[in-house]
Parts: sequence; C-alpha cells; structure tokens
Amino acid sequence: MNAIEASGLCKRYGNKNVVDHLNIQVPEGAIYGFIGQNGAGKSTTQKLICGLTPVTSGEIKLYGKPYSDAQIRSKIGMLIENAGVYPGLTAQENMRLYGLAIGVQNLDKEIGRTLELIGLSDTGRKKVKQFSLGMKQRLGIAIALLGNPKLLILDEPINGLDPQGIIEFRETILRLNQELHMTILISSHILGELSKISTHYGIIKDGAMVRQMSAKELEEICRNYLFIKVERTQEAARQIEQAFHSQQCEVTKDGEIHLFGINDTKAVNKLLWQSGFEVEEIYMHKQDLEEYFMNLMGGVTNG
Repeated sequence: MNAIEASGLCKRYGNKNVVDHLNIQVPEGAIYGFIGQNGAGKSTTQKLICGLTPVTSGEIKLYGKPYSDAQIRSKIGMLIENAGVYPGLTAQENMRLYGLAIGVQNLDKEIGRTLELIGLSDTGRKKVKQFSLGMKQRLGIAIALLGNPKLLILDEPINGLDPQGIIEFRETILRLNQELHMTILISSHILGELSKISTHYGIIKDGAMVRQMSAKELEEICRNYLFIKVERTQEAARQIEQAFHSQQCEVTKDGEIHLFGINDTKAVNKLLWQSGFEVEEIYMHKQDLEEYFMNLMGGVTNG
C-alpha cells in the first residue's frame, strides 16, 4: 500500500500552477527523498498533503483513504519550514503546549517517550533559546511525533545544521523508520545526505514530477564508468570499442569518454598510449545522486 498517493495534483496562484498535475506515490515504510530546485513546488506539495493549503484540483489519498478524512489526517506528523517553538520555554513545556492543543492522551508519558526517542530527554530546565540549531530541529521533530503518527513529513530539516547535527538527524530518521516503521517524506537540497537514508526518490521540476524511483533503481542508473579525457576523442573511442569489444563507450558533448563495464584503467591507458593518443585524464568515476539530479535538470544549479 502507498502511504501517500496523489494524482493530477494542482495548486494555482494567480495564473500560474505552482504544483502542476503532479503524481506522487510514497510506499508505506519508505524514506522518500523529495528533490527539486528552489521554487520547484516541493514545499507547496508538502503543504497540500498535510492539508495546510487547499488543493486547486486533483486527488490525494493517505493509506488509501481521502486526505480529508480527519482520522487519517491525525496520523500525520509534520515539520514544514521552521519549528514553531517558544524560545523562553523548555523542550517539555513546548511539547506540553502542543500536546494539549491537539488533545494527546497520556501526555506526560508521551512527552517522555518522544523526547527519549529524539535524544532530548536530558535537557531539563534548559530554555530552547539556549539550544543549538540541531537541537531545535530535533525538538521540532519531537513535536511532530506527538500522537505517534504513521507518516512524518519534513521540509528542508537539514538546512543550517553543522556536520554533527546532520549526523544526529540522520540517525534519528533511520531509527524512526527502522524501529517504528514510520513512513517519512523528506525534502532537502543536501543530496549527499538524502542518498544515505532514502529508500525512494521523487524529482520535481516546475511543479511536475520528472522521475520517481527506488534507491535500487538509482544505483543501477548511477553506474561506475571509466572517465577518459583525450585528444581526438571520437577516434580514441572507436579504438577502445574495437580493442575491448565494448558497446558502452559514450562520448559526451563536452568531449569526454565514459567507458562502462571496464575498470582496468592501466590496460585502457596502455592501449591509448601505444595507439598514439595523449591521455589527459583517466580514472574511475561513480555517478551519485547529485550528478544524476544535475543531469536531469539540464545542468542548472540549485539557486
């Protein structure tokens, strides 16, 4: 079953569809990395799923039920943009306010369980204004977890975190997913971190879904290849194909050779040298999520 399934989802502001007939499927139990440039429609899509802004058109289902179902909506925890916490209060006091507002049962027990899970149980009387940014983000997640949701939606939660904060965040997400079997939809510009935790990906551009895939599918796409920079590129590529009987020797528009299925750098370099080619660069290259994303976006940076 899909935890989230949306079809033909649109959100219009004025004459522009910020979310444009978007289809998305988030499998139950997944950590779904939601990727796109600034302004691509990620935050708006997440707000639509959470019911924070009305849908212009299209359909959203959560665990097979309409997202308007109050009971199923109660199973969503969310951290959209920044955690709305009171800096002059402690972590427990902040959580108590939110818990009372949403009617959490056995609130003291729930607060203790959640703070322990997130790693903030020892903050005591320390005010939130004294927290690090990473601690504030974890508190935001703790508040989102009040009521024990099945689905957690996080919008750019890693932004501004230092390396230690990112590691702690990663460990928290993996624990929530693996120990509590929670489905997590998370957007981030830090693609290297997403690739360490995501089981599935969705790539959005101009409000529309460009590609959805599992981590396994991405791994198959992002194959190792031998990178070669050499003069007389086309001629060198033909020489390699003939010598190694390779059908996977690609020449890019930048004049690079990408040789798949062969990792013997020494043998290829020797062949080219003996054939009179001057090799400028040759090394094994592993395409990662960031490179794949950049290629899919046409090489435009995340501005």
